[in-house]
Amino acid sequence: MQDFTLPLDFVDNYILKAKPEYVVVYLYAYRHKDTTHSAESISKAIKMDKETVDNAINYWTEAGYNIFNAEVKKLPEKPKYTVKELNELAQIAPDFEFMRTTVESILGKTMTLGNCQTLAWMYKDAGLDVSSIILIANYAKKANKPRIKYMENIVERMVESGITTYEETEKFITKLKRADNYHNKIKKMFGIERELTTN
Repeated sequence: MQDFTLPLDFVDNYILKAKPEYVVVYLYAYRHKDTTHSAESISKAIKMDKETVDNAINYWTEAGYNIFNAEVKKLPEKPKYTVKELNELAQIAPDFEFMRTTVESILGKTMTLGNCQTLAWMYKDAGLDVSSIILIANYAKKANKPRIKYMENIVERMVESGITTYEETEKFITKLKRADNYHNKIKKMFGIERELTTN
């Protein structure tokens, strides 16, 4: 019987803290790290609903692990722009300031420093244009998740998939909407008010 080792950071900091189903998703992806994964393929292989797999992928991405190619090292940390750098960005890139105020209006929340840093990451480092970021904000609002963190999770998945253009973003958001509609139909059919889980 062959063995495989796990990153100590995963064992020490996550294996007891994460939801059991999230650990299962990670272990499966890591065990088959030489195989091309998708949320659908993982869901089918471990007989777990896709929404839970998607949530697990978001969890591990947020923790710094790239679930799709099962890298055991953390993804590069996002740059923490200073207030001065953000002000300079707003001055030299008026579209960034327009995007910031528009997202603030859409989400109905005042942007904190951390929120602005995340928007700057989307704009400068993730390579998304203003229209794409505003589109994601509108989706987050309509999905009843008007939070920068939710937008960040979406963008992280897009970055993993190499999505940068507005057209690609539209297609990605369309897929998310279809998944939302499907889950809502299932919940309505069975009279479920909470989010679907494996329990």
